Amino acid sequence: MMRIVADDWKHQATGFKEIGCGGEAVIYKMRDDVVGKVFMQPDDLQFKGNKELQKAAEVRIEEMQKKIFKFPRGLPAGFVVPTGALVNKKKEVFGYVMPYVKGIGMDKLAQTDSKLTDAQIAKILCSLHKLVSEIHTKGVVIGDFNENNIIVDSNHEAHIVDTDSCQFGEYLCRNFMPHFVAPELVVGDKSSTSNESQTKQTKKVSEQPKSFVLLTPHTELTDWYSFMVIAMRLITSTGPYGGVLGEMDLYQRFLERATVFDRRVKYPMNAVPLSDVPRSVLELFFRFFYRGERFIPDVKVFDDLVQSKTTRRFKRRK
Repeated sequence: MMRIVADDWKHQATGFKEIGCGGEAVIYKMRDDVVGKVFMQPDDLQFKGNKELQKAAEVRIEEMQKKIFKFPRGLPAGFVVPTGALVNKKKEVFGYVMPYVKGIGMDKLAQTDSKLTDAQIAKILCSLHKLVSEIHTKGVVIGDFNENNIIVDSNHEAHIVDTDSCQFGEYLCRNFMPHFVAPELVVGDKSSTSNESQTKQTKKVSEQPKSFVLLTPHTELTDWYSFMVIAMRLITSTGPYGGVLGEMDLYQRFLERATVFDRRVKYPMNAVPLSDVPRSVLELFFRFFYRGERFIPDVKVFDDLVQSKTTRRFKRRK
């Protein structure tokens, strides 16, 4: 991997268009086909007074000094990995460059006003399923897998970007988004315990601060959980923990696994009704989100979005 020396980045960055900014980095359009991701430093104003975030930034940058040069070879083109390291005059990595992918963010396509057809949704999900499978064959776990990191091109092919946090070898992924992470990673696994131990475990977790902390590492199977959340949102415009259940927040609903399949949950009015989803697809959602099963979903099921054998055909809400 090439090293791109940028001695005076703050000055040089003024010549580039900022196209994104998150909690850990800023994204710049450097050329028509290249973007740069620059990590925020521990002393940046955004982290001022927050020692936890300052430490996280320090750890992230320290780890990236080696990780960026160790990405597995032969990863699929749709998994957009760093192609060059941005370094200062001390040869310290402070960011990287990667190919620019032209398309629409999956988060926008999951909105209720999306114009996607059933066939296009099926093609996108089949493309993403194939991509995830290929990534896993290279020993890589996506980890922080969510719709904000997916770009869909004009051919309805999915691309995963912002991949520096992925998990491989000695490098664990510490990042996640609450609505896309498998509940067992952040509140523990209650699926295989007795009623008594479940009560003890729930009480123990409930006594913790109501914030999401990764308790165990991401796995290939939890990647597939995230995939199913992305699929559900693309199909219905809501996720497994959408809707409202009294005053419960997401953390409390995770503890009770109170998904949209729970009769107590008020389903979002602007989402596609679950009764309009093909039975085979709905069964996948039920198994993943209500029963808590983890497995590789059969990609052929998504063809039923177009060729449904159920009595009620799936239709996007107009």
